[in-house]
Amino acid sequence: MIKMTILFSCLIIIFTGCSIQNELIRDFNTFEKSLYYVHDSEFHSDKNNISVVIDSISAIEELPYNANVTVLKKPPIPLLFNIYTYGCELGKINYEEDLRDFLKESYVIEAYRAGNFIVNPDSLQKKKIRNEYDLSISVNELSVIGPYQYSESSNFHWEQAGPAVATCSMDFLLEDEDTILLKDNIISTQTNVFLNQSNIIKPKSFYLLREKYTVAMVEALSFTINNCIAELVEKINKYLIENEEHLEIIEVVRLDDFNSFMETTVIEGKTVEVDMEHLIVVLDDYNEVIGKLIKVDKHFVTLEYLNILNVIKRKRILEILDSNRNDIMEQALNRKDFKRVNYNSYFEVKEFK
Repeated sequence: MIKMTILFSCLIIIFTGCSIQNELIRDFNTFEKSLYYVHDSEFHSDKNNISVVIDSISAIEELPYNANVTVLKKPPIPLLFNIYTYGCELGKINYEEDLRDFLKESYVIEAYRAGNFIVNPDSLQKKKIRNEYDLSISVNELSVIGPYQYSESSNFHWEQAGPAVATCSMDFLLEDEDTILLKDNIISTQTNVFLNQSNIIKPKSFYLLREKYTVAMVEALSFTINNCIAELVEKINKYLIENEEHLEIIEVVRLDDFNSFMETTVIEGKTVEVDMEHLIVVLDDYNEVIGKLIKVDKHFVTLEYLNILNVIKRKRILEILDSNRNDIMEQALNRKDFKRVNYNSYFEVKEFK
């Protein structure tokens, strides 16, 4: 009898774990979100008479095509409240973009925003350029992995997601024809937020929790790639300043020029649609804060992003843009239909005073 009870208990653990694992695999392969460029680097308006153009982009390591869920831990014996822990890995199915295209687009945008050099010079600029260098990028590590915990008893259901960690590692090579000028490796990691949901009856909100977790993982991937690209442009800037002679400013890019550039970025005939989901607040130092507008008062504007509150002093705001970089400052500041903000429910509060 005891043996039968133990066997039956083990079968419950196995079948419950497998059932939930298959459910998670199905759900995580359903959700999709676009990768996007994050405008938070220092704005450099002066462009020197050097051009740095993409020569090649290779991805030695990419995410698997499908999202994957593996069992990391399950209870050795069934209890009243059993906890199963799964490992969730993001897949290419969870975002729309081709990685190489996104890397190239991100580099072009970041170089235009923060580079001290010209990127993709036109015919007029080419007449003023002193040297043109080639840039090669190779991604050798890319992953987004995080835990997901599940527990269910006869009258209670609980799930917990994250935090997931996104990692990107890339090598780059800056060359003048066959001469190597600069080479280095860049690594960036980004941790997303911790999410949980519990209820007496298994509700639709658990499906929404999984969707929110997947979206947060894609956003973490965007951030870690953007961080690598921003550091890449910064390293090129530093190299040119320290090693190039006869640098001469041939173009001055204003913030309005950058906004116009971002409305539609065309690369090799491909039009890149700008993400419509987030608002963009441009600060007086030309850094940008993105997020959902959740509060406006006499002195501050508050944005919510990845369970973080960004509280911005109105005097510091130059512009408020939609994701197509259209000016919506007047409409945003005149909004009144906000719910009450529970500051204790957020992972972190950042202040921009």
